[in-house]
Amino acid sequence: MKKAILTFILLMLEINVFSQVEQSSLISSANTKLKEAESMIIKGEHNKVPQLMDSILVLAERIEDIETRFIILGISIQRYISAKYYQNAIDLSKKSIQKSQKHYGDKHKDVAYFLHCLGFSYANDGQLQNAITYEKQAVEMLEELGEYDEMYVMFISLLTHYYNESEQYSESIKTLKHSLSVIDATMAPASLLEIIYRSIGQNYEMLGNYSMALKYTEKAFELHDKSPQGYLSLKIHYANLCSQHGDYERALQVIDEVSEEAKKGDLIELYLESILTKANILLDNR
Repeated sequence: MKKAILTFILLMLEINVFSQVEQSSLISSANTKLKEAESMIIKGEHNKVPQLMDSILVLAERIEDIETRFIILGISIQRYISAKYYQNAIDLSKKSIQKSQKHYGDKHKDVAYFLHCLGFSYANDGQLQNAITYEKQAVEMLEELGEYDEMYVMFISLLTHYYNESEQYSESIKTLKHSLSVIDATMAPASLLEIIYRSIGQNYEMLGNYSMALKYTEKAFELHDKSPQGYLSLKIHYANLCSQHGDYERALQVIDEVSEEAKKGDLIELYLESILTKANILLDNR
């Protein structure tokens, strides 16, 4: 009896080891094929991509680790988009949403990610309204889950980009202000808040409301991490806003600060840009 039990245990261990080796081989094969698909796209061999992607998706279905499988599905969607097979990307995104909902339930970060993939696929196919619909669902799901990380920033940025592409600037502002209302400002990273404030300012600028554009750009200033290039670029933009608003004195003061800081930091391109910007401000104030 003991010998039979021992034999059974050894057999189960052997099966388990074999299964692990097989799974490792499947993942490695899928990864190799994804890299091959990327190489085809770079070479312009787009017509070869669908057949290769079919074989990758077959491998993905055999991978037991659900997180790994979903990662492969996400990359596969991006490969379809890069190869300009947008309908394939749309179809795979829809299937991936269903699969992730079946595994995690209706509300999960992975479900939100695949909703974003569907929106992104529609956007690349020129279907902006569908892109807005699904990107908005992805954003709302992350808000319900309390997930305000880099993924949330990307989704919000894309959603407002789609609004702007369809010239719905007021909707873009509404979305961004809503984000500010649901985010705990004491917990959210300053970089996230800065992006939102700056985006609101840019949308007001597109609407020609320079006073509100200045207000939100100033808030972005306060939150900027002060990295030289990004900060000085933002200041140049702010100086232009001041000039458009008719506050030439403030515009010149800010652009002189940029010139001085760029010169000290040996940031030649920004220094030259600040000189050109100052010349344009002076021309506007003639």
